[in-house]
Amino acid sequence: MPDNIADTAYEMMGSKQEPTSANNTKNMDYGRYEVIPYLRLDDNDTNNWFMVWKSQMKKDLIWIDRITPEISNTVDFETMMMKHAVYFRCAFGFIDWRWIYGHVVS
Repeated sequence: MPDNIADTAYEMMGSKQEPTSANNTKNMDYGRYEVIPYLRLDDNDTNNWFMVWKSQMKKDLIWIDRITPEISNTVDFETMMMKHAVYFRCAFGFIDWRWIYGHVVS
């Protein structure tokens, strides 16, 4: 959710009654969703939004440590500074994409 519409989402999800009127209609979305603002969504458009099924996302996203971090150190004799190097290889991807739903608002 972009930061520009995060306040509206917090109002919708955090009100027990209907947030836009004086009626005492029950808000059926109260406590159902978690709002997570993401600043990078404001870069392209301020109306686009996405929903994520968090438990399924954690199952379907994969991270592979192809080479675990190898650390080496040396001393530069000209400046007497310590140099550090870390070498590793990793990969990431997904098994299934159906844990995310979004809308690009025109």
